[in-house]
Amino acid sequence: MLEPLVGERGASVPASVLAAALEEAAAVGLPLGPELPGRLEGLCQEEEREGIWRCLCTALSDADRLSVAFWSNEAQQMGIELPKELQAAMAALRKEEEIVIFFRTSRGLVTGGKDVSSRKKAYNAALGACAKGRAWEEALHLVGKLVAKHLEPDIFTYNTLLSACSGGASWLFALSVLAAGVASHMEPNMITYSSTISALNRAGQWQKALQLLAECSAAQWRADVILYSSAVSSCEKAGAWTQALRLLRDAGELGLSTDVVLYSAVVSATQRAGEWRQAMSFLEELGHKAVQANVITISSAVSACEKGGRWEEALHLLHDMANSELQPNIVTYNAAISACEKAAQWQQALALLQALSTNQLNPTEITCNALISACEKSGEWQRALLLFAQLRRRHLQPTAVSVNAACSACEKRSSWRQALRLLLEEEEQGVELDVISFSAVISALEKAAEWEHALRLLRRLGTSSLLPDDVAYSSAISACGNAGQWCQALALLAEMSEKKVAASVITYNAVLSACDTGSRWQHAFEVFRHLHRRRKSPDIISYNALHSSCAASSHWQLAAWLLMDAAGQRVDADAITFELVLLAAEGGGATKEMPKLLPSLASVGLACCDGALNFEDSNAGA
Repeated sequence: MLEPLVGERGASVPASVLAAALEEAAAVGLPLGPELPGRLEGLCQEEEREGIWRCLCTALSDADRLSVAFWSNEAQQMGIELPKELQAAMAALRKEEEIVIFFRTSRGLVTGGKDVSSRKKAYNAALGACAKGRAWEEALHLVGKLVAKHLEPDIFTYNTLLSACSGGASWLFALSVLAAGVASHMEPNMITYSSTISALNRAGQWQKALQLLAECSAAQWRADVILYSSAVSSCEKAGAWTQALRLLRDAGELGLSTDVVLYSAVVSATQRAGEWRQAMSFLEELGHKAVQANVITISSAVSACEKGGRWEEALHLLHDMANSELQPNIVTYNAAISACEKAAQWQQALALLQALSTNQLNPTEITCNALISACEKSGEWQRALLLFAQLRRRHLQPTAVSVNAACSACEKRSSWRQALRLLLEEEEQGVELDVISFSAVISALEKAAEWEHALRLLRRLGTSSLLPDDVAYSSAISACGNAGQWCQALALLAEMSEKKVAASVITYNAVLSACDTGSRWQHAFEVFRHLHRRRKSPDIISYNALHSSCAASSHWQLAAWLLMDAAGQRVDADAITFELVLLAAEGGGATKEMPKLLPSLASVGLACCDGALNFEDSNAGA
């Protein structure tokens, strides 16, 4: 009688209530199965684990270090395996506690000093604690106290304060500290300039870093390789490879040792700028200088080839690296696989996956996303979906990128049901999807003319934190057009205007096509006028959609006007255009006007099209 209550995992009845029920049942002589006590004990342990887990999460969210330490110890004793993310958060909390303790200890020294020298040393020690924790606000507070006690800051004080400004948000403060030091007749040294440039480097302020390096040289300080490396690193993060190269050459002219670290930063700058030729050139230059390139240098060059669409060069670098003493890491392989993905070289990408296994490297989400995308772009939808299904088996979590590629694979296969199911399942699993995810599925629905599903998905997207974009709307409009729902297509275009979503020419073309399918040439021309009012430039697809409406309604005058309008807009007519104009003229009985079109038809090699032949035959008969 009590088995269902005890046997069901996650039962709503607490274990304590079930235990009391078992005691009462035994007291009145009810028959109980021999396995019930053991199962009840397991339920009690599970309930205890859940309680410990909740307490640990609460303590962590409250940043209660003592409670975190207590409940994590309890979790270990209960054999609860903590996720890596939770372990990382706990480690960060412990690190923060160490910094706070160090800072408080140093601040205690400040209040305990007697003479001026020891008190200044104590303040500088406290500033050192702030520098380690990058707590520049606390450091500034300490300097304020130091000045209030009539203690003059020295060069060490300023340099330590600058070291505390290594966070990206405090680069303006670093420059202010430097200016204040100079104003108080402090002579900056190499540490001063290095700390300030380091703060600028982390904030991506490469122009200001270069300016400060120039000031350092003007002050007759001989910049060292560390200072140049920091400045080059600032340029590298911004992809300013020409400035990074100039710094590399300047360092060489000053007789500084241009080591592999400096070259790696320059190669990385070319990688961010997509300058693959320059990256390869620097690698070659490094070899001439008898300086051994490291994994970081070659990985940056491979990534530069990937951004430049040079998959063969990327594989060549990877092959040479594997044959040398250097061992490619997962970053190198990911860059090479991404290069293959951009070129739709799915066989090469899968071969690299096999090489990963041979070299005992585990694929990451980036690896699998690139592989899925490579197969999707090559039309290998089965392999793309298989790789997607293997993600969780590899203990990897799908991302929006992998879901987008998998949905696009379904779209290419014209399997809208599978695409829709995949999207909804991953959304339920908590994957943070983006607009591209929904647009890919709406595109699959468009091809199948499943306009109702497309509209529902568009509405679902609108009720989420994401906002539908032009691509999503265009696909939904095309789905309505393919199903003959021209009225819905016009309503969606109006909705875009209300929601201030800018419609592209592609969107207008989808609406024009929907009106054409629904034999609504008047609405089509109204949409065309709206396109002109929005100062959009119609393309040949726009004109052909209107010509199709004219042909269906036998409005040959409008077709002729459109032909002249297209010429005025410098849109070249194609074979379809002239064929549709001829059909409009024939349908409207305008055979006398057709000779005017024949020279134009002949100029594009269409003198033998059916319409022209029919016209010539009728003239011959006459």
